[in-house]
Amino acid sequence: MKMLQKYYLANLYTDQNNQRLAQLQNALIPAYPAIVKSFYHELLNDKSAREFLDNDLVETRLTKELKRWMAQTLSPKTAAQAEELVNVQRHIGAVHARINVPMSIVDGAMMMVKTGCFKALLSGLENRDDVYEAVLLVNNILESSLSLINEAFMQGLVENERNAQSFRTNISSHELVLEVERVRTDLFNWLSETTLDLMSGTEVRAGTLSHADFALWITHKLDLVCDQNSICDKIKQLLKATEARLQDQQTGTPRELCLLLNKNVNDIAWQLSEIARSLSQLTERTDPLTQLIDRKYLPPVIQKETRLAMMGQAPYAIIMLDIDHFKAINDHYGHHAGDVVLGQVGTLIRKTVRISDYCFRYGGEEFLILLPECDIDQAHSIAEEIRTTLQSTPLFLEDNQQLRLSASLGIAPFTGHPDYMETIKAADAALYDAKHKGRNRTVISPISCNMRSPSAIPA
Repeated sequence: MKMLQKYYLANLYTDQNNQRLAQLQNALIPAYPAIVKSFYHELLNDKSAREFLDNDLVETRLTKELKRWMAQTLSPKTAAQAEELVNVQRHIGAVHARINVPMSIVDGAMMMVKTGCFKALLSGLENRDDVYEAVLLVNNILESSLSLINEAFMQGLVENERNAQSFRTNISSHELVLEVERVRTDLFNWLSETTLDLMSGTEVRAGTLSHADFALWITHKLDLVCDQNSICDKIKQLLKATEARLQDQQTGTPRELCLLLNKNVNDIAWQLSEIARSLSQLTERTDPLTQLIDRKYLPPVIQKETRLAMMGQAPYAIIMLDIDHFKAINDHYGHHAGDVVLGQVGTLIRKTVRISDYCFRYGGEEFLILLPECDIDQAHSIAEEIRTTLQSTPLFLEDNQQLRLSASLGIAPFTGHPDYMETIKAADAALYDAKHKGRNRTVISPISCNMRSPSAIPA
């Protein structure tokens, strides 16, 4: 065995080490509850770690998970069980990457686990040599576990960053230009309506700007569309200043307020024009079927939305959509006809949702729509509009044959869990329920929106 290979986690469970681990169980197992209690007490009192934890979840799920993980990691293993444990540690690292937990928290959390185990061994073993060998073995196992967690963690972060950077160049620049122009149009329409209200003496309610579709687009999509931080920051600052001025309508005359709004809106529009100009110069690499965003770009988008939701922004919702009986189309008309249908369905979905929403082709005939700042009632309304529009809109094949299709949809709100896969799984389960109940319907997931996060170790 090569020098460093002997420290690989799966290789640490030798016959001799397994025998020693078996002897350590009497010292370790009784200490696990105290280690877990101290572990979460420390994390809940750390500001940077607290946002990933919730007291209710700590008391129910996470305490059990940590005890189970320690018992699993620090007990004898067969060769097959050791390899399975390697996959467990890598899974934990991948989950932490999705949650975007800082590595410093993961490392600090492991240090707390190690300290608790060492104290248990020091108080539970009498022979000094036994203590030395036990501490050395437990340290090697936990350090090797941490290296696997961190390796998977970094792979996940690198992949997310790579996808975030290529997001702009791997979707249709033409579609993005049209989207930016739509934002500009909505912005000027808002200015006209607001100016008319102000000059006629009608009060403009605070919040009408920040909840407008174009403002939601700026909050949730601008950073992913534009890679120029200075422009993004300038637009957001102008939007924030405009909203603040609207909340203080008693200062100055309506005419002065209108002039300020006009200046800010025109500044934002000019910045958006610069973005559109840059986008129009990009090389187009589009999905030839649906013109929607490829699934591989979902992680950086939904990770950002999860972060915003956990920081107090209104939570998002997810719609999973599956075309009913799509296989029959491929079987009867051929796969090319199926591709034509997918393209038309993609166009229909994109035109039905809000400008701030993200539409992904999730795989095959399945689509995922991410709705920022959207409660479950509004998400249901959007899903039903998509479903009824698809049902009532004839789709055309290349020989002018018409098809009528339906779709099944599942909806889930942001669960409060920082691992966005929990929300996706809930929406997928609701979709499965819609199909099971007869298709051509929308089902809302029964999940609670109060569920919170997994711990820094493990998931």
